[in-house]
Amino acid sequence: ETAIWALIGALVRRFTEEGEDPATMPAIFQPVFASLHAMASKCTLLRNDFPKPLKALAGLLTHKELAQVLTQMDLFLPTGLRYGRQIQSMSFLGPFFSPSALAEEPEVGQSFFRNPQLLTRPDAEGSMASLRASLEVLRRGLHEIMRALLKAGPGPKEAALRWLAEALHLNEERTKMHMNIRVVSGDGFMLNLMDVLLRLSEPFANPKSPKLASIDATFVFTKHRINYENE
Repeated sequence: ETAIWALIGALVRRFTEEGEDPATMPAIFQPVFASLHAMASKCTLLRNDFPKPLKALAGLLTHKELAQVLTQMDLFLPTGLRYGRQIQSMSFLGPFFSPSALAEEPEVGQSFFRNPQLLTRPDAEGSMASLRASLEVLRRGLHEIMRALLKAGPGPKEAALRWLAEALHLNEERTKMHMNIRVVSGDGFMLNLMDVLLRLSEPFANPKSPKLASIDATFVFTKHRINYENE
């Protein structure tokens, strides 16, 4: 594994040298990102197979040049999306945020809480602890990925912020008392997204944090990314 990451690092350095064709890096790594997206689309919390593409993506994004390649792909945030369900299934990050222990993956409950009438309290608590541990691995990895994109330079940062804004905007239907569940993203996707947003805000969430002074409190009056008029 160490040798693979060393090779990737060498490739990035090699093809970012002055005089190299700028199309070479995308030609090499865009298929890699597409494969990771396809792999993540098949992952579930029950099979616990999500860590592999999650770790691979986090490793690739340690290179800012690759974050640039990823966020310039049409797949990162396809145009023409109209619903939350679409950004979950069609955007690059959507499948990575999708593993869930809720209704989207009913087999999780069926497997961990089989025969609930006969389930002892220690067994139930053990199952819940196992699910929490899996979700913590997932959400910590998602936070690492999003943080890497936000720190990779102006281009990737803007693309990541645009994706976050679209994920919220396209799920505006969720603000209704009786929402249409066929068009919104799943509960698990939204909970994972909210968890990552909370982790991102942690550095300035403390009222005594010096970083709090850098927050513009008037941002809720702007329409730059999200329209708050109906809130």
